[in-house]
Amino acid sequence: MSCAKSPACSFTEVPLDAIKVEWDGPAKGRKAVAYPNRRAIYLDSAFWKSLRSVDARAAILAHERGHIEGAKCEPCADYRAGVILAREGMQTPRDAARALAGRLDNRDGDAAANALLDGFGLDEVQGPGYLMNASRADGVEAPLRQFLAQLHREGLYVNGVTYSLTVGVQGGVRTDDEQMALYRKGRSLVGGQWVITSPADVVTNASSARNGKHGQRKAVDVWVVLPDGAPLLFKAQAPALFDAAYAALGAKGEARGLTWGGRFKLASGPDLPHFEINSATAAGLFPVVGALVALFVLGKVLFA
Repeated sequence: MSCAKSPACSFTEVPLDAIKVEWDGPAKGRKAVAYPNRRAIYLDSAFWKSLRSVDARAAILAHERGHIEGAKCEPCADYRAGVILAREGMQTPRDAARALAGRLDNRDGDAAANALLDGFGLDEVQGPGYLMNASRADGVEAPLRQFLAQLHREGLYVNGVTYSLTVGVQGGVRTDDEQMALYRKGRSLVGGQWVITSPADVVTNASSARNGKHGQRKAVDVWVVLPDGAPLLFKAQAPALFDAAYAALGAKGEARGLTWGGRFKLASGPDLPHFEINSATAAGLFPVVGALVALFVLGKVLFA
């Protein structure tokens, strides 16, 4: 970690029980303020209440503790926060780090999150982008790889917040055994044949890899990731976000000429995380088809 200060920031570990934490005071309207000489941290109570995840609150405290432990500049405080979180065994997702650091002093959230995770040792695990578990999609065809690369660069911007994404479990190329295990969900073996007994639990109509888009390397499942690092799988997790997030993700995929599972009419409902290659995409017709889809989707959003 390079430091712009001269002399460079140096650090001395300070245990949490030696640090006084107070509400408001000089932090009112400033989010958070650390006083190293007093070993005191002041937090704006309204700002604190706006941080809804344990990880986010841990990150803000760790950042201010970084100042207490010797950081004189913001990048070093981010880095030191990562060291503190690692030292205490905290698992802080990139999203929580970015959301917090970006709100501190209106700084560049991405740069601050990168510095924090560099200190935490996660730079090689999750990388600097917005897409997690990309290796789960190893082997999918080029249009899907290009879509995932776009998500890695851009993330998903919804209602003023940029969210990370993750390739779903078994969301890439599937084996016959994996596909069959999914096919059995919602079905029972009756008279030697698989019969749907619970339509709401059905997740696929393909019983083998060769007759399913995932087995053919033509499909990928992408989940939105919440700021606390949890994948957004059910509407009850974030009712106000769920539909908007997957609609925005679907629009991104359709703009690239992919078929989005959110349009599927399945007994169990649409398959919101699913994207697959269709004949137009495979034929390289995306620039025309994708642009038309993008304009159509944008028109629906603007004039709905």
